[in-house]
Order: sequence, then C-alpha cells, then structure tokens
Amino acid sequence: KKIVKFVLDRTDIPSIDRLVAVSAIRLNVLVTAILGRKAPPDKWILSIIYGVSGLVAEPFYWLQLIIYYLFHHTTADNKNRSGTINTAMKPDEIVFILGHWRSGTTYLHYELTSSKFTNVFTMRNSYTIAPQAALLLKPLINRIQLKKQRPIDWVEWDIHAPQEIDIGLQRFTSELPHIAICQGLDPGPALVKWANCIPSPHFERHYQLLMDWGWIHDTMSTYNFIFGDRSTTKNQEKKKIYIIKTPIMTAHVDILVRLYPKAKFVYIERDAKEVISSFGIILKVYNEIFGCWRREYLHDYDDEKDAAAMSVQALKEGYLRHKHLIPNDQLCEIKYEDLLKDPNQTVSNIQKKLNFQFHSSSLQ
Repeated sequence: KKIVKFVLDRTDIPSIDRLVAVSAIRLNVLVTAILGRKAPPDKWILSIIYGVSGLVAEPFYWLQLIIYYLFHHTTADNKNRSGTINTAMKPDEIVFILGHWRSGTTYLHYELTSSKFTNVFTMRNSYTIAPQAALLLKPLINRIQLKKQRPIDWVEWDIHAPQEIDIGLQRFTSELPHIAICQGLDPGPALVKWANCIPSPHFERHYQLLMDWGWIHDTMSTYNFIFGDRSTTKNQEKKKIYIIKTPIMTAHVDILVRLYPKAKFVYIERDAKEVISSFGIILKVYNEIFGCWRREYLHDYDDEKDAAAMSVQALKEGYLRHKHLIPNDQLCEIKYEDLLKDPNQTVSNIQKKLNFQFHSSSLQ
C-alpha cells in the first residue's frame, strides 16, 4: 500500500491521459534529447516511461512497416505525387488545417470531423498515441478510457477524439521544436529555428508515412490491414475526405504543396495578443506536465510570453512566405471569431470555397 501511494503521489509519473500526448518515443528521438542537454533528466521516471514505451512499441513498428509495404504501398510518380498509399485506398480529398496553436485549430478540427459527417476521416488519439503500433494494436488501444477533458486545458476528448499529426510526428523525429520543451529549454528560439529551417528528406518520409498510416487507421480494421484487404470499409460510395490538423506545417506549406499538390488548405487566424497569451500558458504547462527537464524561469510567465510571441510571428511569416504556392481555389482563410460566432455557417463557407461536400447521416 505504501508503494502504491508513493507512485500515485509522484507528479512525474504520468496518467494514461498524459501518455496520449507524449509516450512511445522512438529511441533516436530520445537519445537526441538526452545528448542535447548533456545532463541527467530532472524527472527520471518520466524519461524511463517514455523510453520503455518506445522500446516496447519498436518491434511493432517494423512489423507494421513490413505489412504496409507488402500490401498497402505503391510508388508515387514524380509528376503528380499525392503520397505513397495504394491508389485504391487513397482519399478523394485531403484538407490540411493550418494556423498557430491556440488560434482555433482544435475547434475547427472538431467541427470538420464531427460524427454527423459520414464521409470524413482523420487522425485520432488512438492513432497518434503510438503510430508505430496503432494499426496492429487498434482493438487494444480503443479500449483505453480517458478523462473527459485534456490534461492541458478544458477541451473535451476521449481516445477516439481527433488529434493533430504533429503529436504523432514528435515520436518519430527530433527536428520538431517540441523537443526543446521536453528539454526545459527556451522554446522561442527553437520555434523560430523550425519556421526558418529546411526539414530533411527523412522528416518528409516520416510525414508521408504517418499520413498513410493515419488514413489506414481510420478507414480499415486491423484484420484487413494485416491480411491485405485494400478496400476501405466505410462509405465507399461517397467522396472520402481526409482532414489533417497540422499547425507545425503552417510555416512549411511549400512541402505540403509539393507532396500533396491536389490538397486543399484551411488557414485559421485569431487576434495575435489572445494567441500569445494563451500559447504562453500552454508552453509552461507542457513543460511542467511532459518535460523531462524542468524549465528555469528568469521572469516567470514573461519568459513564455516572449517565446509565444516569437512563435506567432515566425509561423505567420513562414505562412505568408509560401502562401502564393497554393492555388486560390485550394485555399480558404477564416477568422476564429467567425467560427466562434457561427460554426455551421463557417463550415458551409469552407465547403463552398474549396468545392467539396460533407455527407450527413439521415439520423443526424
């Protein structure tokens, strides 16, 4: 009983809700984080959990990868690249949600992937919690029970709730600025560096892989994945729409346009002061909840407000730098305030501008 009480009282031992955001970190990412700090983690139990969960998931990664290449992969032609997933399985439309964190991307994601729409698919917590094993362990992961609200804020969720690709991607690559938050470093320079860097081919390959696996995860059972059934089981008669929330790629639209030239984009913007205020708090909370090294604050919250301001400016500049690459009929820009005021009309406007249609069930 004393041991159980000790474990439950430790703030550095995460609940399953917290593991949805950060767990199953692949070894190369974990080693990069440790070598980058050159100091033992402050929360060593958390580091061990991240590492062990990653090692447990690693064999599934290779098995999942083999099955994927055997039954579900095709080579994309260079002239019209649209990912590497088999043609028979590809979504009819891919829609990327862009915008800075805390600018309404989550709210928009929830609205566009509402359960009332029967031809819409996305990435979910049950996938991004461990993308390297989610296709094989889907029945097991789907049984996970989460609290009604996310550990970082008041947003309602469960294991099937929509999730951004960035959360899954941080388990595969150390190029994302998320690693600086884990290391307890100032996230501002890391976010600016990301917005102005050129991501590696390794990053692009993993982005495409997670895109493909996310689609398979939301459209196919584990049985069909393992035994090579290439047909999706949901609503084959309707135009299938794949909605991807990816704030991290707001500054790298050029990559998305090159990899997915037919994709459509929704960019959401919110008053910068409100975003900075909200995101500054989230940066601090993220380090406290998920960081393996505690952040040393010089001026308390002001440190994170400065980092948030740097991030907002860098991502916005990156977006404006590459925005011209998106054809006009493939881009819809909206305001958070409009979404908040009338979400139904905003969703309708997005469908009209981008020329696709959500189908609702007769019951809804």
